[in-house]
Amino acid sequence: MKYEYKGLLSDRMKSGNTRWRVRVEGQRNRKITIPMGPGESGFDAYYRAARRGEVIEQVRPKKPTKGTFDELCENYIAWLKVQAEGGNYSMSTFESRRRGLDYARELRDIDQDRFGSLSVHLPGDAFTFIWDSFGVKTGAAETCFKALRAAYSWGADRGYPKHSDILTMKSKHKSKGGAVAWNDKDVEKFLTRHGPGTMARLWFALADCTAGRIGDMPDMGPPHVTEVDGKPAITWQPKKKGSSEVTVLITEMLLTELDNHDVDRGTFLTTVYGKPFASSGSLDNRVREWIVQAKITGKNGKANRSQHGIRKGVAKLLAKLGATEYEIMTTLGHSDPRTTRIYTKDAERERMAISAAQKRMRKT
Repeated sequence: MKYEYKGLLSDRMKSGNTRWRVRVEGQRNRKITIPMGPGESGFDAYYRAARRGEVIEQVRPKKPTKGTFDELCENYIAWLKVQAEGGNYSMSTFESRRRGLDYARELRDIDQDRFGSLSVHLPGDAFTFIWDSFGVKTGAAETCFKALRAAYSWGADRGYPKHSDILTMKSKHKSKGGAVAWNDKDVEKFLTRHGPGTMARLWFALADCTAGRIGDMPDMGPPHVTEVDGKPAITWQPKKKGSSEVTVLITEMLLTELDNHDVDRGTFLTTVYGKPFASSGSLDNRVREWIVQAKITGKNGKANRSQHGIRKGVAKLLAKLGATEYEIMTTLGHSDPRTTRIYTKDAERERMAISAAQKRMRKT
């Protein structure tokens, strides 16, 4: 698999681990193995050295210096990992915050000092520097800032700064509306490219039926099939913390696709090797490939639709059809009505606008 870093390659080993290699610049056939991938502590140094054809001796990381930003990050990450393993946080939250903190730690300031090596009492200008390093990628910057706020908030009661500037800094991120909902043309293009019996079509049918998050898809399979009033249904507990259990009737499209596949396997969706997807990330990568194959892309040639776009489309359709806030909540597994209200509010405004227009027409 290729990444945005030139010459960076990853190989899935039989053990399930990932091997990272870097092609030496100007020497296409020479590759150097490095011990970690993007987002992990120390990656940039290993990557740049490998591109130059140099091999850095792999040494055991030293214990972070007391009172440094490194120390706060490592202690918080260690605590969060225990909490995630105990079910108090999701593993996706743990991974997101770890990546955000690792990025901030490895970033270098104008004096070329690692932020991780600096005092934990970072001034507001330092956090602004971290934000600006993301350029136009304000969504990624906001994710990093969430990790920073969480770490400093945790540290405030554990001997670290109680009033860090990061806790009061306002986000500069301007939402672009998030995932784009699929329209009828998108669906037609996808299903035309991926016919009956394909894994891509089965994924779409499952995503459309359940309106679930991609994080729940890899594990979903026959054990989740139940019945409601004699009709086949799917019941599952979403992984996102705080979500409620969801039960939906199986649609005709999904029933048809399940008939085209071996339903005796443990999971509905499998890789080209017939194995369950190792993670939601690996499934997401495959989904993007299927979308690109269907030519549902932006000007950059990358997929501009996603599974979350299907979920968003289902929510909008339900709201437009007059489904109540609670009905949409139970379908999507929301635990907070404020999240669902985003969809019902827009549909209600549309209905009121139509009603107002009709009253004006009757007046004239």
